[in-house]
Amino acid sequence: MRVLVIAEHDNAALKPSTLNTISAAKKLTDDVDLIICGFECDNVATDAAGIDALKNVHICNSEHLKYQLSEDVYSNRCI
Repeated sequence: MRVLVIAEHDNAALKPSTLNTISAAKKLTDDVDLIICGFECDNVATDAAGIDALKNVHICNSEHLKYQLSEDVYSNRCI
């Protein structure tokens, strides 16, 4: 089974709730991916790439995702 975690972040760092979700997903499977949606959030992706529990880190980086509204994330087909 594969798990995709949607990152919650402030454009500087992942929120602790995302790290907790990654830990919980890791208990289910070794196949855990993370998707980061936002604008100018490259630092978050760089930090996330260092998390051993993640198999892949995906990023959707676009100005219209600046406020990380679920409607924008969905309409962009990030997930």
